[in-house]
Amino acid sequence: MTAIWIIAAVVVAICLLLIAPLKAEVILRDEISVTVIYLVLKFKFPNVSPKQGQRPDTPKEHNAQKSAQLGYIKKLIDKKGFAGAVYELLDILQLLFKKFMRLLSHIIVKNFNLKIRVGSDDAAVTALEYGAVCAVVYPTLGLAESLLKFKKQKTDISCDYNSENSVLEMDATLKIRLIFLIMAGISLVLSYIKYAIGNNNKKDGVTNE
Repeated sequence: MTAIWIIAAVVVAICLLLIAPLKAEVILRDEISVTVIYLVLKFKFPNVSPKQGQRPDTPKEHNAQKSAQLGYIKKLIDKKGFAGAVYELLDILQLLFKKFMRLLSHIIVKNFNLKIRVGSDDAAVTALEYGAVCAVVYPTLGLAESLLKFKKQKTDISCDYNSENSVLEMDATLKIRLIFLIMAGISLVLSYIKYAIGNNNKKDGVTNE
């Protein structure tokens, strides 16, 4: 009888762990930082920020260190321009939506704040970039709203003709039950195994011929 109670307790504990929510806090500034919280466990993947109080010996080392310490978003903007960086980030996001379509319906977005200020030293360029940003941001937000469950949302997109710099900031809090992540992981592994077996069968067929 004692063994039955122990087994029952273990089963109940496992069920509670599986239905417990996993929370992710995402912050986007010059870099993307993610904090994952599950019960009392907390895993933080912080921003890459410049180290203070350290000076390289030569100008060459200084430039290399400065380049390495720039955040991903900052480097992307420097490389492709503000509108190009926003477009690439949202393109990656849409790709993720397509890859994890089944999982998205189980994700709850408790809080979502997006702030975009488009600015440059040329008013014409500012207007063009503002139009380009709106053209990709609003359709992507519409897609996200159709796939995810938003509880609280605030979006602020505008152009600032008095500023030479653009601003891209976002913070979001997402929740999903652990069991849905495990099921998605199992499905991904099974799909990979099926794909690998199919490739091996094709190679064997070619070899046999």
